[in-house]
Amino acid sequence: MKSFLENSSPSRKGSSPAAAAFTLVELLVAIAIIAVLAGLALPGLSRARIWAGKAACASNLRQVGAALLAYAGDNNGTMPTASGTLINGWTQQVAPYLGISAANADPTQATYVAAKVFRCPSVAALNPNSKTYSYFLGAHPAYVELHTANPVHVARLAAPARTIMGGDVAAIGMFSAKDTDPDDYTQSPAFPKKITIHGGVSNILFYDGHISSYSSYDDTILAVTYDGQPAPYP
Repeated sequence: MKSFLENSSPSRKGSSPAAAAFTLVELLVAIAIIAVLAGLALPGLSRARIWAGKAACASNLRQVGAALLAYAGDNNGTMPTASGTLINGWTQQVAPYLGISAANADPTQATYVAAKVFRCPSVAALNPNSKTYSYFLGAHPAYVELHTANPVHVARLAAPARTIMGGDVAAIGMFSAKDTDPDDYTQSPAFPKKITIHGGVSNILFYDGHISSYSSYDDTILAVTYDGQPAPYP
């Protein structure tokens, strides 16, 4: 006589092909659901990556901006001269305020590689072979006054919250490693026809320390004189 346990135990031979087929269908459905969820998650991951690069870039700009103002404090309130010279450019002049030796910031040296604080992470990701820095130093008030490269006098700025100190050189590949400027903002390097970083915007640093992002150039807002009046480039 069989025991109760023997009678109640399941038999593998009793498993039907229909049950096995149903399990396979469930597996295929699960795989399909995972694929759909992964497809939905990818745009979110892409946006998160863009945000992270933009935030890291803004952090770099704040550090560079603080160093520039410290430099001005030691130099009678004047910023470094923004120009295209190859000798002692603005990054070299401000480098010691960022803990970087001037020699390591000299783009004329064969071993030159820009310090990370001078490089936008998003630009570096798109152009990994580039060794140059990717921020420009604005000099608009000084330029419109004298029509030549001159340092900005910080104390003369009537509207620091609307005066550009610097920002992204969003025109990737526009400047070489030996261009110590990336521009004095006479060519609007922050706003090429197509901005390929930060989801289509440039990070711009202003003299009051805030950073805003812009997708296009508006000289009635972004270009001002020492008096804070709109002043497009002539």
